[in-house]
This record gives sequence, structure tokens and C-alpha cells, in this order.
Amino acid sequence: MENFKYATGRRKTSIAKIWLSKGTGKILVNGKDFKDYFKRSNHQMQIIRPFEIINQSSDYDVKCKVTGGGLTGQAGAMVHGIS
Repeated sequence: MENFKYATGRRKTSIAKIWLSKGTGKILVNGKDFKDYFKRSNHQMQIIRPFEIINQSSDYDVKCKVTGGGLTGQAGAMVHGIS
């Protein structure tokens, strides 16, 4: 990925390493589409929310490596990293 920004987000025992770049709104979590990784719609909405707030939900691509904790903590860690 060229021209990317890196950030780390944490929540409880979850750690999310985020690479953010200009793109088409594609979000990958541990090599999978985020909708395949996070099955619950509330987790999916939580992850998309930072982009919706700035009205740019399809302007950035996200590549994330997330570890530790449960899915709720991992989604929260991703939001912290993206924000």
C-alpha cells in the first residue's frame, strides 16, 4: 500500500493495527472482508461510523490486523485506530 497512514487502537485486551489509505471503502480485517469477520451488524456499523461522521464512507481503504479479546473489543479497538 502506498501513501498510507498507520495507527494503533486499543480497547480492553484487544489491539488493532490500522493502515489507512485513499481508496474505495474496502475494509479488510485479518485478510478477510470486515463483514465476514464481524458478523453482527452493530459491530459493522460501529466500524463504519468514523467515516460516516466525516461524510467519506467510501473514500478510504482500511487494512487491519487485530488480536486479543472478543469481537466487541476488537471492533472498538478498530474504531479507536481509525479515528
